Amino acid sequence: MRYKSYGQRNFLDDMLDESRKKQKQPKKDFLAEIDHYIDWGIYRRPLEKSFRQSAYGPNRYDVLLMFRMLLLQNWYGLSDRELEEMVGDRLSFRRFLGLSVSDLVPDETTVSLFRKHLTDTGLYDWLFEHMQADLAKRHLLVKKGALMDATFIAAPRKDPDARDGHKGHGYSVHTHVDEGSELIREYDVTSANVHDSQPSDDLLFGDEKSVFADKAYFNDEKKRKMREQGVFCGILDKAKRNHPLSRRQIKRNIRKSRVRSAVEHPFAQMKERQKYRRTRYRGLEKNRCHAALQIMAYNFRRMVFLLKKQARQVVQGMAKVLDEQTRGYCAQMA
Repeated sequence: MRYKSYGQRNFLDDMLDESRKKQKQPKKDFLAEIDHYIDWGIYRRPLEKSFRQSAYGPNRYDVLLMFRMLLLQNWYGLSDRELEEMVGDRLSFRRFLGLSVSDLVPDETTVSLFRKHLTDTGLYDWLFEHMQADLAKRHLLVKKGALMDATFIAAPRKDPDARDGHKGHGYSVHTHVDEGSELIREYDVTSANVHDSQPSDDLLFGDEKSVFADKAYFNDEKKRKMREQGVFCGILDKAKRNHPLSRRQIKRNIRKSRVRSAVEHPFAQMKERQKYRRTRYRGLEKNRCHAALQIMAYNFRRMVFLLKKQARQVVQGMAKVLDEQTRGYCAQMA
């Protein structure tokens, strides 16, 4: 074995499992569901390939274990020190990571070095692409349309790459959200002084049937190009000087807003559940890696929700077919 942590069970693990079986279990075990639905093997190869060529390689802790630790950190909004303490204390975290009671827990320095390697090599982008491929393979991406928006993340004044925007000093996280599934397909991070509409063209794949965004993205030239390409323009109309919006445009904006509003849901999840309101690191590249991990953590949570929904629909469909066959059989017998 190449790793410090083997995940080998001992009598203490057996005793804890027996005690856990006797206790009343929660109806929803988030980490157990994540571990059940996610195929972690697709992320091992790119991680091991990258770390094999670095000083911090798989001769230490399992690279997949470290990747899961970063996800835990972003799901629960923990610092490196808090993550080390929580993994050491919480059995649910140990089970998710595949650690036995006697296994060593990676310390905060190890976590920091692992994240630094992801940042320096750009490996986080590669992992994000693997996630997108997995989402497409499982038919979770609807590709009905794109929902574009950006959110502000505050940063300290000492950050050399952060700038002042209309919402404050920090960064802007730009996202392309898949309409219907609410999964984030693409992202970008800029300083807060960059206008929301500037990175928008780079975030579009070209397979969208429609694009929805708020008034900040409105542009006559962009609207004309979208119509020429057969893409429905769901960008809200913007009033101009001496040219207020007509009643028809106002009503149309209301209808578009009902679709566009779904783009706020991922931001709400990341800011409320994952506590992603302020940056933890200094520098654009470090915060871009942090944003990527936050988005992957959100997508994993959303993926489990969609897969469970798929499973329920399959079961309901099978039950409906069986019910119809039973009724037909009973009718023939009568």
